[in-house]
Amino acid sequence: MVGLDFLKGFGRDRRRHLTGPDLDTLNLLANVVEGRDPYTAGHTWRVSRYVTTMARHLKWTKERVASIELGALFHDLGKISTEDHILKKSGKLTHDEFEKIKAHPAEGKRLLQGLKFLKPAVAGIYAHHEHYDGSGYPEGVEGEEIPVEGRIIAIADVFDALTSHRPYRQPLKPEGALAYLKGHTRTHFDPKLVVLFSSIWDEGMFKKTVLHSDGAIPLLACPKDGQTIALGEEVSEGDGAFCPVCKTRFILARNKDAWEVKLTG
Repeated sequence: MVGLDFLKGFGRDRRRHLTGPDLDTLNLLANVVEGRDPYTAGHTWRVSRYVTTMARHLKWTKERVASIELGALFHDLGKISTEDHILKKSGKLTHDEFEKIKAHPAEGKRLLQGLKFLKPAVAGIYAHHEHYDGSGYPEGVEGEEIPVEGRIIAIADVFDALTSHRPYRQPLKPEGALAYLKGHTRTHFDPKLVVLFSSIWDEGMFKKTVLHSDGAIPLLACPKDGQTIALGEEVSEGDGAFCPVCKTRFILARNKDAWEVKLTG
């Protein structure tokens, strides 16, 4: 369910070198990531919204924003090599199971080695579990030695995990997740970036994104290209929906307890 809006941030030369098979690969990888774990449906989309907003507040170039968006969309790519019984375990992981989970940043980097157009995403993917005090993985680097892409994705990843349903716990309220981030500055997280995330939250810019995590606002996949379609806070059957990639208009319909989109006409 990867969106392709990030392509607008790439320079003309980079867009020209992206082929149809490249874009097919992006969609395939994104769908594989989302499909591996039903409890994290929409997770990569929400993390990408958080990090791109942060990057724009940092006045990054459009191309750099697009690159960190790619990193966010594929930060858990390496988990496709993690066994199902570990990935979907509802209880506490054993030491050996956690060690296998910890391999996913390096595995994600390995999987992308041969894809030149995804090279800008690797830094964020590889470093998003590093901790500011050096206690993270896979390298154990600390402070500003951690690529800034990794430091940003780390904050967005944890915030979304805490505010989302998981098989082993109920979600926290956003205020509780923010308190966790603030309580782990200088140990897990870059303090300046936590301040930035908190200030953006205070401005109300993350409200609609976080509501997608608890089902208050549904996320749907475009039936034509897999693009994530984010709906508004109040939706009703028969309302219109629009895919920004294929430019197709749909109408909302109910299928038992779930929403779906159907072609108009």
